[in-house]
Amino acid sequence: LQRERNGLREAESSFRALSAADRAAAKPWVLHSVAFPRAGFVQLARQSPLPMLAEQRLRLINGVYGGGEPALGQLVKVVDD
Repeated sequence: LQRERNGLREAESSFRALSAADRAAAKPWVLHSVAFPRAGFVQLARQSPLPMLAEQRLRLINGVYGGGEPALGQLVKVVDD
C-alpha cells in the first residue's frame, strides 16, 4: 500500500462529478425481444441506436456472430434507447 500510495492519490484526484453531458452520454441501452424479420439483421441494424457495427453487434448478442440466421419470426434481442 505504501509503495502504491502516489498512484492511488493520482487516481483519486482524477475523479470529478458528472456533468449534464456526461449523464446524457451514459444513458443505458435496453434489450428487447422482437420477432426476427424477413430482412434479417440488416433491417434490425438500421433501426438500432448502436453507433457502429450494429449488425455485427446484434449478431453477437444473439449468438449468431459466426454465421447463420435465426428462423423467421424467432425472438431475437435488439437494443433500444
